[in-house]
Amino acid sequence: MDRASDYGSEGLGFKSLRVYEIKPFDLKGFFNSAPVTMEPILVVIPAYNSASSLGNVIAKIRRHLTESGYPYNILVVNDGSTDLTAEVATGLGVLLINHAQNLGKGAALKTAFQYADKNKYAVIATMDSDLQHDPSSLPSMLSLFMSGNYDLVIGTRQFDMNKMSLSRIISNRLTSRLISMRAKQPILDSQSGYRIMRTSAIRNITLKTSRFETESEIVIRLAQNHCRIGFYPIDTIYAGEKSNIRHVRDTLRFIKMYIGTILH
Repeated sequence: MDRASDYGSEGLGFKSLRVYEIKPFDLKGFFNSAPVTMEPILVVIPAYNSASSLGNVIAKIRRHLTESGYPYNILVVNDGSTDLTAEVATGLGVLLINHAQNLGKGAALKTAFQYADKNKYAVIATMDSDLQHDPSSLPSMLSLFMSGNYDLVIGTRQFDMNKMSLSRIISNRLTSRLISMRAKQPILDSQSGYRIMRTSAIRNITLKTSRFETESEIVIRLAQNHCRIGFYPIDTIYAGEKSNIRHVRDTLRFIKMYIGTILH
């Protein structure tokens, strides 16, 4: 598998439009087999200091997608890590793009979107590098995405206080309610980074953010563009991982993004 060249995240020519209402659709254990003929899916892993978990994530993605018959490539966007994240990705033979410095998760996603568009991948899957997203759900999420002709499918977590802190639950409920208001449809888990997206839909939006708020902006911009959004229930997995979110700073960035979607 070829190694991707280093990329920046500037100059993405995404445009934006308007909105219609979609009913959310979630279905556990949908079809698990791939279509007979299908172009490869690009599985994107934004990574920052993820050397300890990245290899396990990649191994699980490979196992589950290979067993289900989906053709795929894996792209790691190394967002300025100071550990051995790049070396782990290189050693496992996946596609790798390096940011020279930490630009933010949103910037890593935009770099991946640019790469997918340039290399003509029609479908993008995204998941975190810290094992909070179980790759075993990926084949069923892809089947739902394909069968429902969606532009975006979001893996929605179950907000169980035995698995998720109260502060995380409150934050997610509040932001999801706000995003639902802007999207003019129920958004069940706006902060989940476990997603399947259509590259053509992403190409037609303008993303103005570069950090954690970008995932919320993506939902709003796609809804404004009349895109079909669906949902698939996933397990809530937390094992005491340190979050990279800075609550005050990222809350202010979210507010700025939210206001921006109203003005533009």
